[in-house]
Amino acid sequence: MRLHKHLAILILFCYLCSATELSQLFKLPLLFEHYKEHQSEDPSLSFLTFLKLHYFDDMNNSQDNDSEKDMKLPFKHSNISSAFSMISTVQKSAVNFDSKWAAANENKNTGKGQEFIPSQLLADIWQPPKNI
Repeated sequence: MRLHKHLAILILFCYLCSATELSQLFKLPLLFEHYKEHQSEDPSLSFLTFLKLHYFDDMNNSQDNDSEKDMKLPFKHSNISSAFSMISTVQKSAVNFDSKWAAANENKNTGKGQEFIPSQLLADIWQPPKNI
């Protein structure tokens, strides 16, 4: 039982790292290292100013000349290149319509010369109430 729990956690962790941006968190040491480089050049630079400079200011007007290092910082660009698809199938209705009931209601639910289609009955649910 314990092995199953650890295996499930490992599989979940692998999925989250590959299908989400969780893997960007592994780049956090680069962020702090880059901040220390900037702080050595300008000791008055605060961490929030550093974040503003690298994440919120316009990328084209970068004040530092290390754009190659900047692009290696976490959350600068996405690494996700997966596509999700969903396949759905429509099963045949399990409801058997009585042929006598269908024949009795044929004129009421379909126009003259049209074939009776049971799924048309479901559309009647969404009609507004009629004054009789």
